[in-house]
Amino acid sequence: MVRPQRSKDKGRRERGSALTWALFFVVVVSGMIVSHTIYLAANRRDMDVRFRQSALSTSFARSGALDALGWFQKQGVQPVLNFTPRRETEANPPIEDTIDPTLGLVREFEIRGGLWGRYEIRKTEVADVSELRGLTKGSGSVWDITARGYLYQRQDAGAPFDSGANRIVAMTSLRTELRGIAMVAPSQATICVSRPDQLEVGPYAVIDGGSRPAVAHPTGVLPVAATLVGLLLGAPAVQAVSGYDDTPRKVFKMGLEELGPMADVMIKQDDVYVDPITLLADGYARIKSKVADYSVIFSGKDLRLDNTRPLKGKVLLVVRGNLDVPGGGANRAGGILYVTGDASIEGPFAFRGIVIVGGRLKLGQTGAGKVQISYDSSVLDSLRDRIGRYRFARAFSVGTGTSGPDLAGSEAGAAPK
Repeated sequence: MVRPQRSKDKGRRERGSALTWALFFVVVVSGMIVSHTIYLAANRRDMDVRFRQSALSTSFARSGALDALGWFQKQGVQPVLNFTPRRETEANPPIEDTIDPTLGLVREFEIRGGLWGRYEIRKTEVADVSELRGLTKGSGSVWDITARGYLYQRQDAGAPFDSGANRIVAMTSLRTELRGIAMVAPSQATICVSRPDQLEVGPYAVIDGGSRPAVAHPTGVLPVAATLVGLLLGAPAVQAVSGYDDTPRKVFKMGLEELGPMADVMIKQDDVYVDPITLLADGYARIKSKVADYSVIFSGKDLRLDNTRPLKGKVLLVVRGNLDVPGGGANRAGGILYVTGDASIEGPFAFRGIVIVGGRLKLGQTGAGKVQISYDSSVLDSLRDRIGRYRFARAFSVGTGTSGPDLAGSEAGAAPK
């Protein structure tokens, strides 16, 4: 009778031991889960802080690059030959390009208690690279710049921002190029065509060169007189030009692949556009929004200007392909129109400046409206003055740095060379 009692006690002890181990396992696993959750939350917070810090330093670097662009643009003598930001508080009016003219273009600003922002465009990181871009050495046509943006903790206002009790929290450097867009037409004529035998000036077109030629073309090929039935006004009306050159390298001092990224409005070659009326793809691009005065518009494919969005204002319009302007629009603009392929223009269409076409050109063939193209030196001068000044010539390349007291004086975070 004793043995069964022992067996029963043993069973109870085994069940109690299993329950203890099960509870221990639950506690351990729960602790691991809670610990890992806390770790992930802390890591997310840390990553979020680092991201915000990096975003701030990148924003400061962009501000520095924009300030440098503004400095180059506002210089009275163009192109700029030397990068020399000034600080002359006693001048009238005071000149305060920078807080440290010895270093370069430098500014600082407080974000909130003890946290400061700073950007630098160092003289040692600004270089005239005109010769590398196929232009005259030392001409100031193309500048390579690096802008550094800092986020730092200021504890000692009397010490440099990157030493002593002060500590850099984050740094970003942005590298880019600044250059202007040259606009040198093959001739100071209203219409410049490389294929005069493919020029058709219809009865509803007026080409007015004033004291300059209405039409200019290369020597060796003559226009077909029977196709010039519109009104050509100029001195002379048609002129053959020796050495005529309408290539992008001659007109803009750069290739179209370089010009495209500098445009204010850029239509890529692979962009898909759909006809807004028929909803069928017709292969033509369209300008979908209003374009500001003194804009550079670059189309990497055939372009159509219809009455849904007519061309307005003073612009440089470059079409890498064909241009089609159907009748019934209300295009009224000025500047330079450059087309590598064929162009067909119907009215109403008014343009003051120069039209350069590499292929076939047809003007005013239908009675939809008048096509009037006139040479206007004042429009061209204002366009060259505004667009010819510096702008960003390529996308930023980015370098970043981590916090540390020696970051600013080292190459850490510098943009790749």
